[in-house]
Amino acid sequence: MIYLGRNVEALNSLNKAIEINQKDGFSFSYKGAALVILGRHEEALDAFNKAIEINPKDDYAISRRGLALIYLGRNAGALNTLNKAIKNKSKGWIYIFM
Repeated sequence: MIYLGRNVEALNSLNKAIEINQKDGFSFSYKGAALVILGRHEEALDAFNKAIEINPKDDYAISRRGLALIYLGRNAGALNTLNKAIKNKSKGWIYIFM
């Protein structure tokens, strides 16, 4: 739904998925993506942090966490996060910033 521009609907569905399974890092990652698109960057950061807590090698969540930090003006944190993605040998998500 995110890729169709139906971000609020996607967010509602992701919240329901998280209620069912709070260990679903995928849902937290995509919840963060929907929140970034909606301009809710602090909430997005929380969602990405939770996704990374569940799966520390989630390249998508790590890279998008960097994006949320950029939007929040936390450039030093963003740089550290993106460097971590590079060190993890991210498989492509990091290139969204190039």
